[in-house]
Formats: sequence, structure tokens, C-alpha cells
Amino acid sequence: MSLRALRQASTTMNQIQKQLDTVGHNMANTSIPGYKSQQAEFSNLLFQQMNNLTDPANAEAHLTPVGLRMGTGARLGAINPQMDIGSMQTTDRDLDVALEDPTHFFQVSVEEDGEEITQFTRDGSFI
Repeated sequence: MSLRALRQASTTMNQIQKQLDTVGHNMANTSIPGYKSQQAEFSNLLFQQMNNLTDPANAEAHLTPVGLRMGTGARLGAINPQMDIGSMQTTDRDLDVALEDPTHFFQVSVEEDGEEITQFTRDGSFI
């Protein structure tokens, strides 16, 4: 096996580990009200076009373009929150509310380091 193939496998496995970490994080937080799961998206790294069919007669039966693309692996392009609506639960509490639109958030003020800041949440269990 060539050094290039080992490097490509190592790079891709490292990025897949990050995707598994994201899935694990989602599983660990399933019981948190208002938690938005995340999804990892990959993008290709550099690739090189290898023209391995120099004789045009060899390309006649091919359905794909002539040549071979040899890549250097994949990388994690982005981790995006999934903004779909989660499951709703009846609590019989007057101060508990649920948002039915995935683009709506509650605006809350919290104190952090002695300073009041505004944060946004979908957790509708108010005290």
C-alpha cells in the first residue's frame, strides 16, 4: 500500500471520528429540553486527475469520464444544528409552553460574570 493511500485513510478516519463524536454528543443530550441535535457534513479535499486511459479505443465502453480521480481524503466541512421540531410532552404546568415553528426562539436574560446578557432558547419550561 502506498504512502499516499495511508495518508488518505488516516485523514479520513480522523474526520469520521469527529462525526462519531458529534453523534455521541447528540445521544448524550437527548433528554435536555430544547436541545438541537447536530449533523456533520463532509467535503472533499484536493484531488488529482490521473489520465490512465491514453488510448481512445479503451474509453468507448465507459459510462464515466476518462481518467481516475485520486483524492487526499475528506474533511469535516461543517457541523450544523438541526432546527426541526422535537417531541412535545404534556406537563400540566401553567408556565410550560412549546414552540411549533422551528425558527422561533425564546429570548431570555441571564447573568454571566456579573453582567446581564441576552440568550436564545427553545426550552419552554419556565419557572
